[in-house]
Amino acid sequence: MNISEGLDKAFANVGQYFGSRGFLPSKKKDRYIREVDGIIDAFSLRLSKKSNGQLWHHLTMEFENVEVNQLFYRIEKQARDSLGLEDIGVRRPTCSVTDWKFLLDVSSQASKKCLWFAKFEAIFSDDFDSAGYKDMIDAGVRWFEKVHHVDGLVDYCLSARTTHSLQNCLAAIRIYRPNELESVFHRILNENKEYFGWDQDEFVAFYNFLLKDL
Repeated sequence: MNISEGLDKAFANVGQYFGSRGFLPSKKKDRYIREVDGIIDAFSLRLSKKSNGQLWHHLTMEFENVEVNQLFYRIEKQARDSLGLEDIGVRRPTCSVTDWKFLLDVSSQASKKCLWFAKFEAIFSDDFDSAGYKDMIDAGVRWFEKVHHVDGLVDYCLSARTTHSLQNCLAAIRIYRPNELESVFHRILNENKEYFGWDQDEFVAFYNFLLKDL
């Protein structure tokens, strides 16, 4: 089975579950998208073929707040230019999920079977676990609904602790709660000063250009 055939089979099994929740398939059937008032939610069905011929399935989620993203890209370019860094040149969602462990109840079938990342044949078999997959989609929908709100978006971006996520946290605060921008900036610096998984110089430059944008 090639990737295109796999996407067709996945659509036959789960397309209706995405559709009933308001998500429309892309032409290739590799993304299921819902867009309302500048908010874009997307499930991405990533299939990959291994060297041994096995097909693997990885379901991810991407959330985009268009207003936050527009501000983020404008300020990121200015910050990186000031540091002599090249433009990344790749569009990224406001936030995303690749590992579903924190979203699913550990006792659920979706968690036990790791339905978001497994061999394609193990998921879409003759005894396909439709209830488990639907539960996983519903958990994803709840996550989308959470990050639609500024508190949920900020909390998730803070917990991800990447340069990109922390900058998006500042961008969201700048738009929705500008009076809190300075305090959130210092909170992030204090909470992550011993953490090495982010670029503090780029983060500070981003903040400084956000201030100029007020």
